[in-house]
Amino acid sequence: MLRKSNSSKIMLRFLTTDPLTPPIVYSITFDKVMKYALVHYGMIMEGGHAFLKKENGKWVIISAKRIWQE
Repeated sequence: MLRKSNSSKIMLRFLTTDPLTPPIVYSITFDKVMKYALVHYGMIMEGGHAFLKKENGKWVIISAKRIWQE
């Protein structure tokens, strides 16, 4: 689910054990019909990308992978 925080940064909410530190989204790329999205995100000292698909009006995570860690 995509949401906008009070600080106007777009964030993507994944299942996380700490709801106070949600991932920060750096970029979102959509296909031409906005059915699929590629999201690049970061969380504290790691980050990655996720592929999402819009199903029945809601964004569903197809896959997510951590690609960097400090």
